[in-house]
Amino acid sequence: MSDWKTHILDGTSWLRVLLVALFYFLVLQIVLPIIVGVCALIQAGFLLVTGDSNERLRAFTASFNVWVGETLEYVTFNSERGPFPMSDYPESSDSESP
Repeated sequence: MSDWKTHILDGTSWLRVLLVALFYFLVLQIVLPIIVGVCALIQAGFLLVTGDSNERLRAFTASFNVWVGETLEYVTFNSERGPFPMSDYPESSDSESP
């Protein structure tokens, strides 16, 4: 069998393509804007009420930003390591404990 037929019939390749499509459409196009919007609105509310942002929410969004980066690396085939939930949820290197 020729080399390209082997690649097309490889179930592992199809699984990766399916996961990339799932992460791209479901996570990056639907879930990401909702989470970012909600977090931004909550932080804006904290700023207006208390004069400062919420530390716990800042820690969450810092690790969420790392996760988004890992997801983009996976979707663009720059990493073989799948993002959460295929691996551990990342912690931000600069996040502070609340």
